[in-house]
Amino acid sequence: ARINQQPLPLSKIYKVPYLDQSNLSCDARRQRCDVVTPNGYMLQFDDVHLTQEGAKYLGARAFEMSWFKG
Repeated sequence: ARINQQPLPLSKIYKVPYLDQSNLSCDARRQRCDVVTPNGYMLQFDDVHLTQEGAKYLGARAFEMSWFKG
């Protein structure tokens, strides 16, 4: 997504990890992105802000993908 293109260069400049949210909620092979959790809760309440349930779901997905391992 275009909104995710700007932070990437800054993360490289400052050598900090950047997690693209679309990697958690989208399946490139199927060309689809989740808009609700498996329990039917909306992931976001506008174009960029997560709902509480969306944050829990995507946080769990990041954990499953071992994103937080150091």
